[in-house]
Amino acid sequence: STAPGVPCGDVTAAGAKTAVVAHGRVDCAAAAKLLTDYFAKLTPAEAASPDGPGPIAIGEWTCGSAAGDPVTACSTEDGRQVEGTRS
Repeated sequence: STAPGVPCGDVTAAGAKTAVVAHGRVDCAAAAKLLTDYFAKLTPAEAASPDGPGPIAIGEWTCGSAAGDPVTACSTEDGRQVEGTRS
């Protein structure tokens, strides 16, 4: 089971506020930057994909979400996770 995450506040990306939560050895600044970078890298076609956007690699991270899901999940091979929930 995943330990409860650390709320890191909101970032505004892709025209929506996104609440950031970090799990594992991730500081809030890195978590917020990761999600901001993900939304900046996401093309309109990827964002509108019927399968949901992603997976998109950003450095050692892989981010994506299911179709119609307001939650973007990012993870690394060593178990770190960042979640962003659009409001």
